[in-house]
Amino acid sequence: MYGVKGTSTFVNTVARQGVISKQLTAAHAPKSSAYLTSLQPRNVSAGKLSYTTGRAYTQSYQTQQQQQDQLDTSSKNPLGTFSNTHGRWPLSKLPKPPQARFTHAVAMGETALGRIESSADIDARITEAARASNPKAVVEEFVAGQRSGVAFSAQTYEAVMEAYESLPKDNGSVSSMLKAYDHMLENGIAPTSHMYARLIRSLCERESEVHRHVKILRRKMARSGETVSNLGDLQGENNLERAIALFDKAVQEKLTEDFDVNVYNKLLRGLSMNGNTQDGLYIYEQLEQAHNAKPNAMTFAMLMNMFGKAGDMEAVDECFNEYRKVRWGLPHHDAVFVYNAFVYAQIDGGCHTRALEFLENEMTKDRVPITIAPYNKLIRSWCQEDKLETVDELVQQLKADAKLPEPNAATYGILLSAYSRNNDLNKAAEAYKTMVQRGMVKEQAGYVVNYINACVAGEKPDTAFTVAQDLYAHGLEIDSATCRSIVLSYTDLGEKQRAVDAFTTLLTARAKGKYIKSTSQIMDVGSVLVEKVGDLRMAMSVLRTMWNYSAPLTHDNSQTLFTLYNQTRQNPETWSDFTKDLPQDAYKLMYDAAFKSLNTISEFRDRVFLLLEDMRSVGQMPTASLYVRVLTRFKKNRDTESVERWTQEFGSDAFVSGQEENLGENAHRISSEVEIQSGKMVDAALRRDFGESVQILKTIVQNGSVPAPGAVRDSITEATKHGDLNVAKEIYDIAVEPLGRLDKSARRRALTGIYNSMLIAYARKNDLAMTNAFYDKIRQLSTVPEADAYASLLSVRARVAPDVSEDALAIYEEARQHKVRPTLYFYNMVISQLSKCRKIDHVLRLFDEMKEAGITPNSITYGSVISACVRCSSEKRANRYFQAMITEPNYQPRIGAYNTMMQFYLQKHQNREKALSYYQLSKDFNLKPSGHTYKLLIEAYANIPPYDMVAAHKLLTEMKRHDVTPGPSHYATLIHSYGCLHRDVASALAVFGEMKKAGIEADDSVYQAVLGTYIDNNDMKAAEEVYKTMLQKRPSSAYIENLFIHGYGTRGDLKKAEEIFERMRDDKKKQGMVREPSTYEAMVKVYVENKQLDKAREIMELMRSRDFPVKVVDSVSALIADAKN
Repeated sequence: MYGVKGTSTFVNTVARQGVISKQLTAAHAPKSSAYLTSLQPRNVSAGKLSYTTGRAYTQSYQTQQQQQDQLDTSSKNPLGTFSNTHGRWPLSKLPKPPQARFTHAVAMGETALGRIESSADIDARITEAARASNPKAVVEEFVAGQRSGVAFSAQTYEAVMEAYESLPKDNGSVSSMLKAYDHMLENGIAPTSHMYARLIRSLCERESEVHRHVKILRRKMARSGETVSNLGDLQGENNLERAIALFDKAVQEKLTEDFDVNVYNKLLRGLSMNGNTQDGLYIYEQLEQAHNAKPNAMTFAMLMNMFGKAGDMEAVDECFNEYRKVRWGLPHHDAVFVYNAFVYAQIDGGCHTRALEFLENEMTKDRVPITIAPYNKLIRSWCQEDKLETVDELVQQLKADAKLPEPNAATYGILLSAYSRNNDLNKAAEAYKTMVQRGMVKEQAGYVVNYINACVAGEKPDTAFTVAQDLYAHGLEIDSATCRSIVLSYTDLGEKQRAVDAFTTLLTARAKGKYIKSTSQIMDVGSVLVEKVGDLRMAMSVLRTMWNYSAPLTHDNSQTLFTLYNQTRQNPETWSDFTKDLPQDAYKLMYDAAFKSLNTISEFRDRVFLLLEDMRSVGQMPTASLYVRVLTRFKKNRDTESVERWTQEFGSDAFVSGQEENLGENAHRISSEVEIQSGKMVDAALRRDFGESVQILKTIVQNGSVPAPGAVRDSITEATKHGDLNVAKEIYDIAVEPLGRLDKSARRRALTGIYNSMLIAYARKNDLAMTNAFYDKIRQLSTVPEADAYASLLSVRARVAPDVSEDALAIYEEARQHKVRPTLYFYNMVISQLSKCRKIDHVLRLFDEMKEAGITPNSITYGSVISACVRCSSEKRANRYFQAMITEPNYQPRIGAYNTMMQFYLQKHQNREKALSYYQLSKDFNLKPSGHTYKLLIEAYANIPPYDMVAAHKLLTEMKRHDVTPGPSHYATLIHSYGCLHRDVASALAVFGEMKKAGIEADDSVYQAVLGTYIDNNDMKAAEEVYKTMLQKRPSSAYIENLFIHGYGTRGDLKKAEEIFERMRDDKKKQGMVREPSTYEAMVKVYVENKQLDKAREIMELMRSRDFPVKVVDSVSALIADAKN
């Protein structure tokens, strides 16, 4: 009965001595998880000990969510909604940062379904995949079923949870698991004890992974001094907090029968990492009360780790003494683990001497084998305190005493790191040599990197370089920051050729162990080296090495290359050296640089003709590919003079006769003739003769040749530009198979290019499924979309995303992490979507960032920034950015920003004079008013005193003279003003008749204005007649129903108002009109005005269950509070 009597004795003994009670005081709060400080207390009893612990995690979350909603009233997360019937917590809503990888909104996006499948079909496939032990297939089927809206069985959810549990525990899989849990709750299925156990285990395992990664990243930050972008994301996952919230819910629901001791121990392990004794005691108390699980040796070890981290050594002693009493009654285990845990706790608590005495005396007395692991922890702790003399003495003792464990590679790794930190390179060299002799493993890589950095700091780059090569030889690798320090240490010492050699060697060694992406951080090392070498040949050598891994030229490198080229060209001696034995691809690099760096038409023209002259002077002939590329650029620039001159420069034998560009040793080749034909294909597309363009492509492919990838992409782009998706798709379908025959590297570049173009093509047509499909194709090539493709992706996602800001930030973060070169269109799209969601801090940060990146904002950018300021009622900032916009040197005015400022002053400040000043400013810039401009002008005269209805009405005629056709919104504004503000029903109806006479169909806004006119003037009968007529032509809306609720309520006819409210729905999935926040507000006002506050409160409770933003709910709740007063 050790699980009952033994552990109870332990807890009660500690309580009597006042040991554990120390964990419960406020003084211990800093050792606990930060989130506990805001939790509500709850009383728990363990034996005779009563203590208080924080459990209401959801309360803390709700507070945070309220604060967020006040910042962004448009933010909603349907995956976070949950059933009040079951009272479950929506775990996927607990606070977490945006995902670094854009998976949930893109890779898992909606796809077209050929037919509507039944729940039984998908359930059966999921069950079959589960039986086949194929978790990936289970998850894929489940996600597909979610998109099609089917209802799953309880057994299916169990299979899905089991599948997620078996997948690697990254943030994506755990988040998806929690969303599946929320989906289950939304469908009215209660979790089982078994499901709770799976969720808790998965969250705890992810917490352990995060803890390990955070330690690695912190060491990396300490070495390099650089910030790590995803550190905050990892720390903000809150996996352990979620696990505890689930555990507590399971306890409340008495669903812990499937919790084995492993579940409790995983929770204790997570809590022990931060010494969180409050929650640890709660978990332990529940384990003690469990009927199907009892504490084991691991439990005692975790408890000691927890108390040690908390610094409570008396509790550690009590726990260990209790373990000794019940040791032989516990299930079979290795006592070394528990005894080591006691030593670790002593070290964590700063009791190093006692830890050493225990190792040398108690463990020997108890006949427990002594391993090197606790000694290594002790050595590491002393090294951190710079007690290296004590460490040296202990290591000598370990080496001399045969009864003690011998130091291993880890021991010398710790010593290596400590000596390196103290810049004792001689001792570090000895430790390194011994460590290598004893076997270098992955765990030692961090110590070795410290040594490398110390060698660099000590101006010993050769030693650092040799050690780095040793690491690679042992199958290990070093981070890009360390590679950078090695390479640049040579340049700092003036050994530039050695720097180039080191970069080439390290990059090649790294490529043997892992795939090198073109956006890898080590490529940044090469880019920096190009800027530092100051020699054209060396710079080209570095760029050629990077080119082998598909790394594109950066703008800065291109500029530097031309600077070095000009310097070399002007010096006869250096020019002679450069042109001697010149590599065949030298001018290919130079032309690539021209395409990257020269933005004006004249700059590009001058440079390419100069390069052509130079390459011919040194005996090199241009290829057909080069001819076509330059010619296409001239045609795109509409530089007809250069087109003619470039064509004249090339006779039939002007480029390398018969030469073919070899894109791989055994690859298909693109001949000169095919390059010429590909150029003609693009030329036809530029002329909008897509029939000829497609025919040329067909001829190339039918002859068994591979078309030039750039030509295919340019042709697709031209078709997209003119809105012809069918042509774009036809070009793609013809070209994709032959391009797939290129060698691996060329194929990857070619397919990436046309996939980007097709992604943009489908996005322009708002085809979400195909846009997502091409995003997936790009990611399957282990690369990412270009900036404009990302922007297009966001544009189509924004139409369906529940929270556009989340998708916008996720796309931005993914592009940034993969070093995608941003474009103006990319920034404009991201800023625009964030502006709509009132994310002003993000908007202003990105605005500053794009300017720092050398991208000049245009009027669209400014329009979005101004809109964000206006949405957040920041008048000063809105005016400041507006003035900055109109004073930009290359400002091209657009009416949107002027409309935004007019609307702001009309609707927020009721300031007609200020609004009209912006209208006048738009006229000063010769801007044509839009339909919305005229609507705002009508509002200015019709809705703001002193009213001028004659001027407002005349605007209908005025806008016609400027080729702007009046629409329903213009008439609706006048109708509303006459009928609701002036109570002039006759004039309102006259305007309505005028609109019908003009052949304009009434929309929702018009009917709202007409119905509002009758209702505000107490003519409900006429309003009902108009309503019936409307229903024959168009459906009603929540806003129209709100008018009737208000109208009936004002007359005291609560029954009819309630009937309207009751026939509306809260669930969008069910048939019927869905209530808007204004619907609840209308009904609350009715009850308040009729002094039925109890019913008003009932409506408030319904509203709170809808997950509306807190700010919106509070404004309605204030109506009741004001009525009380």
